[in-house]
Amino acid sequence: MFKKSSVFVAVASLLSIFVAPSQAKSVFGERWPITPDGAPSSENEVWGELPNGLRYAIIPTDAPSGAVSIRLLVAAGQAQESEGTLGFSTLVSKMALEGTKSFDSHELARYRLANGVDPDGGGLATVGIDYTIYRLDLEEPEADAVKEGVSIFGEIASSVPFESGHFDEVRADLVFKGRFGFSYFQAEQARLEGALLKSSPYMEIEDAEVVEDLLAASSDDAKAFWSNWYTADRMVLAVVGVADPALVESAIKESFAAARSSAEQSSIRELDARFRGKGDIVTGEPRGPYAGLMISYVEEGLDLFKPEQEKELYVYDMIGRYAQSLAIDSSGLGAPAVEVMGDAVIMSVKQRGSVMQLQENLIAADKAMHQIEKFGIQKSDLETLKSDYLSFRNGYDPLLSVKGWPRMLADRLVKNTIDGIPFRYGKDFGAYLERVVSSLPQSEVDQLCKRIFSEKQLAYYVEVPKAFGLPAKSIAKKLKATRKSYNYAWEQSGDVDLNAVFGAAFQNQAMVESTEILRFDEYPVLQYEFANNLRVNVIQTDEFGGRIIANVSFGNGISDLQNQGRAFAVLANSILEKTKVGRGAHAPYLKDVLKTKGVDQLEVSVDIDQLSWKAYAGKQDSIADFFSGLVFWMATNELTEEDFNDELEKMTKALERSRKSEASQLDKMLLGSELRLAEYFETEDLEGLDYTGMKTWLQKVREESYIEVTVVGDVVPRTVLRDVRKSFGAAPTRTGKVLQPRHAKPVVWGEPGIDTAKSEGAIETGSLTLLFPQVEEKSCIADKRMDIFHSLLELHLREALREYPTLEDSLAVTVIGRRMVPMSRAVKVQVRVPRGDSEEAKEVLLSAIESFAASIEPALLEAAERSAWISLKRIARSEGRLIDLFSQSQGRPNTLRCALDLLENGISEPVEVYQEVAAEQFSVENLRGVILTP
Repeated sequence: MFKKSSVFVAVASLLSIFVAPSQAKSVFGERWPITPDGAPSSENEVWGELPNGLRYAIIPTDAPSGAVSIRLLVAAGQAQESEGTLGFSTLVSKMALEGTKSFDSHELARYRLANGVDPDGGGLATVGIDYTIYRLDLEEPEADAVKEGVSIFGEIASSVPFESGHFDEVRADLVFKGRFGFSYFQAEQARLEGALLKSSPYMEIEDAEVVEDLLAASSDDAKAFWSNWYTADRMVLAVVGVADPALVESAIKESFAAARSSAEQSSIRELDARFRGKGDIVTGEPRGPYAGLMISYVEEGLDLFKPEQEKELYVYDMIGRYAQSLAIDSSGLGAPAVEVMGDAVIMSVKQRGSVMQLQENLIAADKAMHQIEKFGIQKSDLETLKSDYLSFRNGYDPLLSVKGWPRMLADRLVKNTIDGIPFRYGKDFGAYLERVVSSLPQSEVDQLCKRIFSEKQLAYYVEVPKAFGLPAKSIAKKLKATRKSYNYAWEQSGDVDLNAVFGAAFQNQAMVESTEILRFDEYPVLQYEFANNLRVNVIQTDEFGGRIIANVSFGNGISDLQNQGRAFAVLANSILEKTKVGRGAHAPYLKDVLKTKGVDQLEVSVDIDQLSWKAYAGKQDSIADFFSGLVFWMATNELTEEDFNDELEKMTKALERSRKSEASQLDKMLLGSELRLAEYFETEDLEGLDYTGMKTWLQKVREESYIEVTVVGDVVPRTVLRDVRKSFGAAPTRTGKVLQPRHAKPVVWGEPGIDTAKSEGAIETGSLTLLFPQVEEKSCIADKRMDIFHSLLELHLREALREYPTLEDSLAVTVIGRRMVPMSRAVKVQVRVPRGDSEEAKEVLLSAIESFAASIEPALLEAAERSAWISLKRIARSEGRLIDLFSQSQGRPNTLRCALDLLENGISEPVEVYQEVAAEQFSVENLRGVILTP
């Protein structure tokens, strides 16, 4: 039986007494601003402090679309939770995000939509051991959006509503999450401390304990926690982006003037930084089903405001990234490799993967550590490492970027405040990194490698499920035995002369027939049409950290195959991933050959739209080699029956071993025989696959399918054009028909109604899934309206289900469908259902959906339309989405042209149109649903 939220008996709490001193003292220490010693603040920067102790920083920067990011750092987290108040830091943050005095949940939702707050990345709160961080990332903000954002955070600091009903809803939601036992309340900071320190009480907190305290709490208890710890002297506000400093500072003073400061200040927790012994191997329980590994070096007693010690932070990071790349056999550098904890800098190499791969990953990482200690970093590798590390200055790297991306700078400013790191950015930061890295001599690097990667200096932490039965002693014993067999003979990379291998596969070079210049947001796009039905798109930009992505797609994919679906595509994908250069068992894979030429990552995918190859590289020459490799595949590669049967057998065995999933069962019940939409397949779907059919299809793709090449990155367009002409431009004329969306048959959905079945998967709770297919004919605005409905329907349902926390918390609203297939899009609504409550859940959800059309009102609709328009502009800030938009723009021009038209003209239609379409689409007559019971 579903229970509505009920009011628990309130327990009176004594609140702290607050005063308003002439100048309260901040808990964040004496240093403000946190700029390097002797370095003046940049022009227009504002570093201020109010009499109540609130500190604030305003950093004006250039940014795409006038973006602004706002952060509120509060020194209140799990460390401030006393006995009986576990979970209160999370509870208060959730209440604050649900609404403030002047911004209720409805107004907050409108504000976020209208100002482009990404639902996947903005408007959130993160709770750690010592801190809670609130985030607002505004894209294309409206005129007063920054002032309103500051006001929202000001109200969190001074007047969070703690009404009983509001409190009960939020608490019920957290209790529901806590009862799943997935370590929901365990902060990432606690996991790091658990891996590095001899003891961490925050790592030991169980969800069940938190749930017990939350159930015994009252709204007065929550208010007492907020009153005690949400004081101005425990806060820092950061505003970064395209904003007027004077106006922002005025808004800060106005919004935070009422925030209280504490009479008896409690300092931030002093970390019990007793690190585990060096050379130790310790095991821990993972949060999920995967095994984890962390190998760490700890340097204690550092003051990062001292120049020599600040330098160590970046040197350790550079060397740590190199070690990480060596451990996972990657030619590129990865994520930041350093953490700061108290006065210690920790350099770590991390891996996470299947338990079955743990031993392999552990040995590979351990061998890499010993290799660096023994040989250091070779001179040529060191120069490459320095160059690659400095290239991060131009990208999205959270530690090293010198660009003024508001989101990244705001996060860095807050993190540097917490960790005690001098805040640098822009040209000054770039020049500083250049000095640190370029002046680093080989001898110093060799000494560091000897010291850092010594077996006696490293601490190993292995996360492995207890059921796996692998204690620390067994791991240590295994490593000790394995280390004796390490062979450090430098393996030859098998560097292949691609020009010699591939040769000139095609003799005559086609000419460019036409050139067009488009503009997508801030990017000019050069489009070239070749006489052999080949299109090239070049998007020249340095916004992605020097990284270049090239995508070569072969048109139509499996869209013109009869009775072939996901199984065919997955098998083809698996076969293509093992494409070799040459013949024979020892012939190298194409991906390995290209890796020696600087292609960091090679991907291949097959779907209903296209067969595509994608390469990631750091320099333009590598992209030319990638093109040559694909020409070789087109001209010489043939599928053998042995390879086909091997892959088919592997896939069949894997499918037989895999457990039936709820998702695959739903896929089959909701989509029926509509193979074009299916995401899952079963063993019987493999029975219809044959070698001749696959070989014929691959040959047709290589010889006939039209080709589209898209390159995004810091490239010279004429060089790209030359490289394409030398490779694909010489291919025979592509004769394959271009299948535009209108050529495909519309989706035939099953009969309306809700079916009930017993789940074939191992689930403890049931599910209710409702599908509402598109009712409008395919058009630009009709497709985009589905995304707008998605935003509005989710907000409407969350509001309607507030009294049913079990349903609200598990609610998932998504849009499914294929862009190449008419009438294929649908809004999917899914909730988890406790055993025996299916019928009641159905009634509650259908009643809420029935009122959706009438609930659409102008203000929220306008905000949702603006959010959808901003999502199109967001494409320009993702190289992956740019590639996706332009791949096969011949085959589905509506996708590209719609984006261009909607960006130029905006999205705006009368509310009556939305209400009319919603009434039809979200009606019982258009509903397909499934109830799965345990």
